[in-house]
Amino acid sequence: MLSPLSLFGKTSSSDTLEAYPLRLATSASGSAASAAGAAKSALAGPAGSAAGAVGSSAKSAAASLGLFDDEETNWPAFAIQHYLEALLVSPLLVVETLTDVQFQKRIDTPYEDEAYAGYENVQPAGTGSQALPLELEGVSGLLKGHFTESIFRGSFAIIQPGIEEFMNDMLDVFEDVNPATRIISHAVAGAVLSPLELVRTRLIVQASSSARRRYYGPIHALYAIANEERPSPSTGSLSTLYSPRILIPSILIHSLGPFVRFFSARIIADELGLDPDFTPMMYRLATLGFLAIESAILAPLEMARKRLQVQRLDAFRSSPNPANPSGSRVQSFETTVETSGTPYTGIMHCLGSIIAEEGGNRSVLKKRNVNTNLSAADWQDVYGGGAPQSAPTGMWASMTRLSKGLSTLYRGFWAHYASTVVLYVSSEIAKDDGW
Repeated sequence: MLSPLSLFGKTSSSDTLEAYPLRLATSASGSAASAAGAAKSALAGPAGSAAGAVGSSAKSAAASLGLFDDEETNWPAFAIQHYLEALLVSPLLVVETLTDVQFQKRIDTPYEDEAYAGYENVQPAGTGSQALPLELEGVSGLLKGHFTESIFRGSFAIIQPGIEEFMNDMLDVFEDVNPATRIISHAVAGAVLSPLELVRTRLIVQASSSARRRYYGPIHALYAIANEERPSPSTGSLSTLYSPRILIPSILIHSLGPFVRFFSARIIADELGLDPDFTPMMYRLATLGFLAIESAILAPLEMARKRLQVQRLDAFRSSPNPANPSGSRVQSFETTVETSGTPYTGIMHCLGSIIAEEGGNRSVLKKRNVNTNLSAADWQDVYGGGAPQSAPTGMWASMTRLSKGLSTLYRGFWAHYASTVVLYVSSEIAKDDGW
C-alpha cells in the first residue's frame, strides 16, 4: 500500500511537511567518537577507556532518541534551507498575522455621522492600541520575524522527528506512520517551541520605528515577557513563557494539523486511488485541495491564537504588577494595526468576541460626493435634520450579522494557505534535488 507520508513529499517517519528531516548523523556522532578516541589515546590508560565508554554511551543514548542515523548530515544546507523557507513565507506570514490581529469594529448601519464624512479612516473606539498616525514600514516590514521563524522551523525539524521515533521505539510501533505518535509528537514539539511563536507574533505586530519599538530581537522579547508579564507574583520566568493562554492554543493547532494531514493522505491514496508516480498531476492537485481544507480548519484558531499572543500574559493578574505601572490589561507595546481592547480569557472567548463585535461593514469611510443643487429641506436632512439611521433588526438581520462575523474569522485564510502551498512546493523541490 502507498505510504500516506509520501503524498506530502516525505520518505520516512522522521520527515515532516513543515520542514525537512534533520538527521543528527555521522557528522555529529563521528565528531563525538573522534573526540572520545583522542581523549582515550591521550590518557592511554583507564581514564582513556572511561572516556571512550562515556562517548559510546552518549552516542548510544542519542541514537535511542532517534537523533542519529547512518546518513551524512549536511548542516549548512539544512540551515540555509530553513532560513530561505522562512524568508519566502515571511511576507505571507506578516500579512496573515496583521490581518488576524487587526480590530475591525462592526458598523451595522449603512451611514455614519456626517461629522466623520471627511475622514478616510476612523479609529475604532475602545481598541487596545493607541490611535497613532499611519507609518509606512517599507519592504523591511514584510520581513519582520523571519529570523525567529527560521529558528522555529529548524528546531521543530529536529525535535518532532526525534520525539516520534522515540515514542515508536518505546511503544514497539513498527508502522511507517502511526497517527497517534505522529499527532502527539507534533503537539509536544509545538508546546516546547510555543515561546518562539509568541515572540514571532509580537515582533511582527509591533511598530518598526526605533522610537516606538518595544522588542529588539527574539532574546530580548523572551527576557522582557518572562520578567514583566508574570500572571502572579509566585510565577517563575519559565512558567510565564509557558502560560496556558499560550500553551493550550499551540497544542491544539499543532495537533489538528497532522491529524487532518494524515487522514487527507489516506483519502487520497485509498479512496481516490491517486499515486504520485502514475498520476502525479492529479495527486498534487488533490494534495493542494486538502491543504486548503486544512487551512480552512486552522484559520479561525490561528486568528484566536495570535490575538492571545499579542495581549499581556498578566491580563487577569489579581495583584498589581510592579513591571506594569500603567495597569494595562491588553498589551504593553505599540502596534502597527489597531488591536482589540477586550482581554480574552481563551480561544472560545476570543472567537465569540470576534463574531459578536467584528465583521460587517468596515470602519473605513470615504468622502461622499455632495450634490450642491439641493433644496433647503435636503440640506437639513444631510446635516442631521432627517430621521436617524438605526441598525436593522429581525431574524434575517441577526443571521446576516452572524454570517459576517463568521466570515471575519477567515480574513487570514488566503495568506495562510499561500504559505502552506509555498512550503509544500519547496519540499517537493528539495526532495527531487536530494537536499
